[in-house]
Amino acid sequence: MWFKDEVPVDGYRFDAVKHIRPKGSLGFLTAMRYSASKKLFAVGEYFDSNVDELHNYIHATFGQISLFDFALQRKLVAASRSGNTFDMSSLHTRTLTREQAVLSVPFVHSHDDQPPIHGKEHRGEYVGDWFISQAYAMILLRDEGYPMVADVDLLNHSNMIKRYMLARGDCTYGHRHDRFDHNNTVGWSFSGGDGFDNSMAVVMTNGEHGRKWLPTYRPHIQYRDLTDALGHTLSTNEHGWAEFECPTHNTSVWVEETK
Repeated sequence: MWFKDEVPVDGYRFDAVKHIRPKGSLGFLTAMRYSASKKLFAVGEYFDSNVDELHNYIHATFGQISLFDFALQRKLVAASRSGNTFDMSSLHTRTLTREQAVLSVPFVHSHDDQPPIHGKEHRGEYVGDWFISQAYAMILLRDEGYPMVADVDLLNHSNMIKRYMLARGDCTYGHRHDRFDHNNTVGWSFSGGDGFDNSMAVVMTNGEHGRKWLPTYRPHIQYRDLTDALGHTLSTNEHGWAEFECPTHNTSVWVEETK
């Protein structure tokens, strides 16, 4: 109990939990929560891209410890290495974020996996720059998981990531319509909800200029690309649908022009 008093934190990150008995980490966490009289957040680093192994650990700890989604991160790495041959329709399948979102911490890079910076060598498995916009769209612009933003990416792509974080906070509410139905171009949209009256459509591709027919359920509304990758506006039809688009090898985030 003294540890909680001496180190007053709001949560814990358990390192290399694959090599620690689940009962050990869970016992420590239970004691700290009891001492704090609240359910402190906890996330474990279970270094395995097999999503079934992640599910097994969550089961062994009775759903008390979230896990970093290595299954998704390794897919993002594979997609950035494969160019337009990677099947984008499979990007959201067999990941912890998809299958157990409440206990998933999706991420693009960590201290173990990051691209070169300041002339230094890369570490681990990293996502190439050309796919960073797509990778962060997957972890920030969907209403799943509890995403982590890496400092190395915030340094290298500050403007884009800050805009994505703003969009996640304001625009990922209401009905979500997914269109993971093409090998290269995929997308999704949100209709907005009570208290968060902002609709949004996201389109991304690993191929040529992409287009995706998506609903926001807001008839005759003008949308602009929050990323500024495309400078024109688009308008939904009388049913609240539009053909949203994005540039080659990129992502566009369409938000209501007046908001």
